[in-house]
Amino acid sequence: MYAKRACGEQVKKPLIAIGIVLIFFGVIVASASNTPKDKPPLDQLIAGGYTAWEVHGGPYDNGQKLLVYFGNPPETLPDITFDVEIWPDGRYENKSVFMIYYPQVLGRRTMQINLTSNEGGLAVSNQTQEIGGAVNYGGDYWANITTRWVGWNPPPMPELRLEVIEQEYPYRYVLPIGAGLIAVGASCSILGATSIDRKSRLKKKER
Repeated sequence: MYAKRACGEQVKKPLIAIGIVLIFFGVIVASASNTPKDKPPLDQLIAGGYTAWEVHGGPYDNGQKLLVYFGNPPETLPDITFDVEIWPDGRYENKSVFMIYYPQVLGRRTMQINLTSNEGGLAVSNQTQEIGGAVNYGGDYWANITTRWVGWNPPPMPELRLEVIEQEYPYRYVLPIGAGLIAVGASCSILGATSIDRKSRLKKKER
């Protein structure tokens, strides 16, 4: 009888260790299920599409990314160059100026963007390939295409946009797996601890 009891206790003794390991992996899996991932950015229209060369709209919050879109110039204007000014409402002295160039490369039109000056209205990288940047002054903004080519018809119709980045949780499906591992691990640990406690009480009675 003692041999049978000892054998059963030897089988149950590692249950605590197994339970701890299962709980550990369960926590890792459950944590992974809550790991967010950014979706591809979306550009939300704020204002525009109704005036020929200038647009005004908002409001923007500090740190939000403002972008300016407009229609391409006609093919009849090769190698066209023009400036786009962007500034916070009432703060023209804080304007950011982008030079836009449409050269013909191997018979195809390309677009080049250069930041020529920035007085602090936007936070912009010098290597930017976008017309815009992070807003430094909350509120409305203006964008103006300053070089107005006669042959640009229809006109560019500039738009103010807001870059929106949403998050998703692509690993949510592993949450039940993590919860199951934690539940099984907890059961194993409780069963193992109960076995050890029972063995301790039996030894006291034998004494």
